[in-house]
Amino acid sequence: MFCEPLRELGIGGKIAVLPSDGQVAYKQGTCEPDLDVSGKVAVRNADGTTSRVVPAYVEVNTAPRETIIWTPAKGTLHGEPTVMTGAFLKQDALVVFDALGGPALIFNMNDDGKEVFGSLSERLIGYPLAMFIDGEPVRGTKGQIIAPTIQSRITDTGQWTGLTLDDAKRIAALIQYGYAQ
Repeated sequence: MFCEPLRELGIGGKIAVLPSDGQVAYKQGTCEPDLDVSGKVAVRNADGTTSRVVPAYVEVNTAPRETIIWTPAKGTLHGEPTVMTGAFLKQDALVVFDALGGPALIFNMNDDGKEVFGSLSERLIGYPLAMFIDGEPVRGTKGQIIAPTIQSRITDTGQWTGLTLDDAKRIAALIQYGYAQ
């Protein structure tokens, strides 16, 4: 499943972040935060307890990936809001090297994915996009959440750069073997 930052009132330029320590309590197996009617998010504290906090809203370029509150990334398919999952990716991801010698992950969309990811990526230019598996963000070898910033509308073939070679290979394998569903 792919996840985008929760935005202020769903449309604003600011994104939600945790104002304190703890981890967002996402609904089981997803990146959907547990929000109550007042907008407070459930947080798992270091001591194992759960509490609710009001998210802080900050400019997207100032938010560390680790503090972002994620929500399912939606595009449109035949005019209907649709969550972007690995089901919209072809299982042919590969790692290549860019002009500067750095690893780049290349991935392709299937026919429906072209529409879903195209509308999603167009809306999210300038925002990060994370991949979650079993309700947890995919992390790099150093433990960081891998969430590249969308640079342009992507309808057929996408490219992730800025990854380590090990991280690029691991994400390619996740896509190739269908774990990004």
